[in-house]
Parts: sequence; C-alpha cells; structure tokens
Amino acid sequence: MRELYMNLNDPLPYVIALHYSRNVLNSAPSTEQEAIKMGWIKLKPSESVYHQLGIGNEGNLKYTSADGHLEAVYYSDGTLVRDITNVGTYNFSPPSDFALHAYNDVIPYYILGNASYDTTPGWTKFWVTLKAAALKASGN
Repeated sequence: MRELYMNLNDPLPYVIALHYSRNVLNSAPSTEQEAIKMGWIKLKPSESVYHQLGIGNEGNLKYTSADGHLEAVYYSDGTLVRDITNVGTYNFSPPSDFALHAYNDVIPYYILGNASYDTTPGWTKFWVTLKAAALKASGN
C-alpha cells in the first residue's frame, strides 16, 4: 500500500509514459490519396509547421481525422512520414479546442518531444511556433 501511495504522489512517470505511448492510438492512412478518399482534413500551412522540421521536410502536408484526434503527415510525393521528428501524432484533445490541445498535446510535446529518442531542440520548437504565428497572421 505504501508503494501505491508513493506512486500517486509522483504522477510524472505516468504522465511521461502516457505521452510517449499515445501514438499507439494513432492510425494514419498509408498514402495522402487514401486520406483524401477517407475524408481526412488537410490543414493549413500554419497548422503543419511542427511536422516540417529539417531539410527535405518543408513540403510535408498534415491531415487530421474528422474528429481531430488522429493525424497523418505526408511528404510532398504523398507517402506517409514515419520519422519521429515529423510524424503525425495522436491528439488527446483536437486542435479545434485550442486551450485543451495546448495543455494536453502541445506543451507535453515541447517538454518531451514525440518519443524518448526525439532530439529536436527546444529552440527549434520555439522558432516553429513563431513561424506558425506569422503564417496564421498572413491567413495561411
């Protein structure tokens, strides 16, 4: 019982495990054409910037399922992105609910990345946030 009590007083390991395991819930169509046929929603450039990191990923396109929980990211040739830096991730809260999405999905990503081996620097995530804001302000 004492062990259970101690674990409940330190929820951080559970939060980290939940964040890193969330992507087992994500199920992305294999190709962009399949996503289009299934009615997935193509997001604006400002909503795709976190999935366009690194050389050769600038043209990546992001789609979500109708409810906003599932994500798929495709290279410009329509094939599914699988690298951990740019991969589509499962959203506990859909992007349409800005506050909850930020709290449940974006902030944990800023702190933890997409996986324990995601080495994307924090400054890159900050820079991308500024890029997204600029794109959004311009209507993209």
